[in-house]
Amino acid sequence: ADLWYRNQFRLFAEMIDARAFGLDLPAQPIDRNHTDILNLFADIKLGDREGETAYLRVGRQELLYGSQRLISTLDWANTRRTFQGVKAFWHTPAFNLDTFWVRPMRTEPHQFDNWDKDRNFVGLWGSYKGIQDQTIDLYYLSLIDNRSVSAANIQQGNTLQGNSVLHTIGTRWIGNLQRLAYELEGMYQFGNRSGQDISAFAIASGVGYHLPLPMNPQFWLRYDFASGDNNPRNGQSNTFNQLFPFGHYYMGYMDRIGRQNIHDFNAQFTMHPQPWFTFIGQYHRFYLANKRDYLYNAAGAPTLRDINGQSGSHIGDEMDFRVNFHLSRHHDLLLGYSKLFTGNFVKNQRPGVSPELFYVQYNFRF
Repeated sequence: ADLWYRNQFRLFAEMIDARAFGLDLPAQPIDRNHTDILNLFADIKLGDREGETAYLRVGRQELLYGSQRLISTLDWANTRRTFQGVKAFWHTPAFNLDTFWVRPMRTEPHQFDNWDKDRNFVGLWGSYKGIQDQTIDLYYLSLIDNRSVSAANIQQGNTLQGNSVLHTIGTRWIGNLQRLAYELEGMYQFGNRSGQDISAFAIASGVGYHLPLPMNPQFWLRYDFASGDNNPRNGQSNTFNQLFPFGHYYMGYMDRIGRQNIHDFNAQFTMHPQPWFTFIGQYHRFYLANKRDYLYNAAGAPTLRDINGQSGSHIGDEMDFRVNFHLSRHHDLLLGYSKLFTGNFVKNQRPGVSPELFYVQYNFRF
């Protein structure tokens, strides 16, 4: 439901019912959320300037900024990521400015969701669009995470999920020049985590070219880096924290890799020969940024680690293929296949593991 009173006041409400059946493994938090509120907010007009209006948004709301590397709705999951709090925003044709204070919602499948009182997320995000075919973002984000970290996890260097005051500053430049497309984003983090000073950074870069050939092919080359930590007990924490990302799109569709302690050299090829047919193929070559730190998955959780760094740094090579059939404005059919060819790090940590994924997805819009 979306109710407006002129341009003075808006009330928006959206429900969700997410279920999963026949699972062989325990359900993940992103799998189920039975009959709950996804969005429920009010927009209140604050004022006008040069014909553009500023609003205050209060309530439960989704956040999506930039290329979704740090803040995303997590569109791929069975549930969606949402927050609760306050946001003020002023958008013009040339410039957007948002500031917010929110808390992430905790998905509770069998009762109404509650916000996480142990985490406060504050941000200021500006986007300049005054140059044709280009966008420049500049942002500051602060996450105060009061969740406790056990002594055992501190000893193991697994400290990213709590007891921290984390500040992130970053900028992003994206644009097009005729058939050439490009993107560059840099992020630096500082603060304190479980008694250690934070100094971490990440870089995302890419260049693409739209080939003047039949079937509208486009080719991208990308390099993504996020720092890792060499010693969890030296008084400094160097592992980048990916915050609330859409890692699924950037780091491989199998979700085995997150934007933490990682080198990712990747290529993407797309074809769009008809309005009803789209093909996407990706190739990733993954390395640990630091051989003594964990391998983190798309949710940011640590999965594998060699504290001595003797297992090597090559995680593996992933291939992803997706085909979407846009049958009508109401119907889409998506087919996907992914395969991870493991490198020496995974082979030494989990011999014989070589994961693959096949999926079919049908969308009906009404």
